[in-house]
Amino acid sequence: MTRDRWRAWVIGYLLWVIAFTVIEGTGRQVCRMPMKKWIDAAADPRDSTARVWFRDQARDCLHRTRWYSYSIAGLFTLGLFGPVGVAWRLRSRALRTCAVVFAASLVITLGTMFAIRWAYDYLG
Repeated sequence: MTRDRWRAWVIGYLLWVIAFTVIEGTGRQVCRMPMKKWIDAAADPRDSTARVWFRDQARDCLHRTRWYSYSIAGLFTLGLFGPVGVAWRLRSRALRTCAVVFAASLVITLGTMFAIRWAYDYLG
């Protein structure tokens, strides 16, 4: 039974990824966030300025939208506590092992957030 506890961490991580993806996508849809690919494809400087203005307005909308702001802040905090929980679970092992697992968990969590936002910006 104790050897299967890693499944709970993996399932928790996958649920976190699903929640982050759904909230990020819904927030971008609600606030009509333009894709970075669209902004970069501007024909001239005037068009580029207009597209950046649309992006800035959408970003302001995201920050003003309470359910998005609170959800993303909560998921970010939860994403930072996940690696701490993994390190706490491994506290009886060597300090080096614990530090490596903590760093890897943190990189995976923050990397996932970056990858999801990149995917929404460029893959749409």
